[in-house]
Amino acid sequence: MFIKFRNGVPTPEERRDVYKEIEKTFTGTENAGRFFLSFSEPGKEMEVMPIDSANDDYYLTLETRISSRILTAHRITSPLLLGLHDSVGSGFSSNSEEIKVAYAHFEGTVITPKRKKILSGFGYMLRLAGYNIALKVAPNTLVPEAQITDTAPQTNIESL
Repeated sequence: MFIKFRNGVPTPEERRDVYKEIEKTFTGTENAGRFFLSFSEPGKEMEVMPIDSANDDYYLTLETRISSRILTAHRITSPLLLGLHDSVGSGFSSNSEEIKVAYAHFEGTVITPKRKKILSGFGYMLRLAGYNIALKVAPNTLVPEAQITDTAPQTNIESL
């Protein structure tokens, strides 16, 4: 709100008192927002004008762009992979195929190359230590939670 007092310009102390009184009355958790005060010459009535936000859509667009860039930076092709969903779907079951495809793509383009690089580094350190073994990690598969019997990660170590 922009509040104009058209009855003269008070002293700085009086302005501060009026500001604090209006702030105490109109702001807080129940009364969102701030206001402006304006003082003018005597003989004119007070005018209160609501300030319409011209940027309502701006922040929604900005949030969408930021979310998109964060997902892109982490090479996530579908927000559903992280549990972020839009209002288009009607539930988990309607998006299950998209989640499976997104997971398979993420596994193939991000996880597998990083896994190979990490295993190569560990293999190099083991060879330096005198061990001649190859490390392999069994890939994860998407299975319903009821079918999971062992939650420990599977690692296969085979001798060369």
